[in-house]
Amino acid sequence: MVEALVTNAGPEAGHALIREVRGDKDLCDLVNAVIYNSVLKGYAQQKRHADVWAVYQEMLRDRLQFSIVTYNTIVDACAKCGEMDSIPGVMEEMSRQHIEPNVITYSTILKGYVQENQLEKAFQLLDEMKLTKDLRPDEIGAVADNTLLDGCARRALFDRGVALLRDMEDAGVKPSNFTLSVLVKLANRSRRLDQAFELCDRVSRKHCLRPNIHVFNNLMQACTAHKDHDRALQVLARAAEEGVRPDARTYGILLRGCAVAGDLTRVADLVRAAYGLRGGAVAAACCGEDAAALQVRGGLPFELLSEAFAGLRGQQEDVALELLRELRGLPSSRVDMKVLTRLATKIVR
Repeated sequence: MVEALVTNAGPEAGHALIREVRGDKDLCDLVNAVIYNSVLKGYAQQKRHADVWAVYQEMLRDRLQFSIVTYNTIVDACAKCGEMDSIPGVMEEMSRQHIEPNVITYSTILKGYVQENQLEKAFQLLDEMKLTKDLRPDEIGAVADNTLLDGCARRALFDRGVALLRDMEDAGVKPSNFTLSVLVKLANRSRRLDQAFELCDRVSRKHCLRPNIHVFNNLMQACTAHKDHDRALQVLARAAEEGVRPDARTYGILLRGCAVAGDLTRVADLVRAAYGLRGGAVAAACCGEDAAALQVRGGLPFELLSEAFAGLRGQQEDVALELLRELRGLPSSRVDMKVLTRLATKIVR
């Protein structure tokens, strides 16, 4: 009932029911810390830290039996609300109640520190985790993978990020495709395009990883950020060769990059490739006759198509109209006719 109230009417409604039941001497024993979790999560999602803290103090006052699940909910609320200064007090109370933090606790705290750009505190916590006997090296590595590498990437701390990768590998932690994506992001933010490819290739070979579309997208993003659009299209070709199908983000990166560069011919060809149309130079260069290899399931979002056609309409209106006719000739299973109708209306206007 509390969960339903929080979901449909807000955390205040769930909290009101808890208080009502707590005030009934025949029912008060039914309320436990787990029931409060729904209210805590509800306030956390609304970033209302003062209310989270008030409920937490209420639970302490009523001497409810806490568990690690409840404390992880409170820690997550502090992280979501950007109130990491509250964490030391929460950890002290956990210790008083003899509740040991687990990987979820540490992972959430690390994420909170990274989001608040308190990277030094995050690294200090990682060092503490390494001294905790109850945590396996692979668990610690997974946490570092999901948080600290991303923190290094956000702040363009290339050397520190690479050193963290070495520590993970030395600890026997196998990197994932997420690791590859963040490493590319790290090199890109650090203005080291060549190192993005070198890191990706080295880690992939060493750990027998097959890069997924997220990795390829980040490589394309890095290329377009450095205005190397030819190299970005080479990445698209490599993805096609390895049987990795592009998604809408792939074409968003490439279309916007080529549009900014004023390469409208490629803009038109990229739209053709996204819909599996033959005849475009991009598709021919990437996958020869197998145009379907570059096709996006469900087509491109209206907003992205609209951006592409806006550039064409301004300078190559005949190309835009021809491309629209080609798209309208596709079966409905490959293109959303409602999207094309809206697009055609916009072009005419």
